[in-house]
Amino acid sequence: MRTTSWINCAGSIDFVPDGCGDLRKTYGAEDVFHCIYAVFHSPTYRSRYAEFLKIDFPRLPLTRDVALFRSLCALGKELVALHLMERLPKLETRYPEAGDNTVEAVRYTKPANGVPGRVWINQKQYFDSVPPEVWGYHIGGY
Repeated sequence: MRTTSWINCAGSIDFVPDGCGDLRKTYGAEDVFHCIYAVFHSPTYRSRYAEFLKIDFPRLPLTRDVALFRSLCALGKELVALHLMERLPKLETRYPEAGDNTVEAVRYTKPANGVPGRVWINQKQYFDSVPPEVWGYHIGGY
């Protein structure tokens, strides 16, 4: 079996083939996946490589900085848990108005004068407390 070490100025950490390592002395395949997941979801990465993402396979910048690798692993692991709904964030958005839930036209009103951002689905019903960053977040071409 071939083992790989991640060597940097602070020393090296060794690869373990299954699962996660402790990220002090070892790292595993899942740690690499978490790091990649964090990079691919980074707004800086997505804007820097936007043109490549439209026409080619994603490019993956690598780092020799073990501290950065550890940080990316932690962020990626958290994102994976959120995306798989293994861990749910505290919900701040509400759907306060009763009605027939018919989606007539979706529109957004920005926060103003103490009223939070709202996503309206019809004349009476809306999702409350939607930040502009959430409303404006793009996934793929949407």
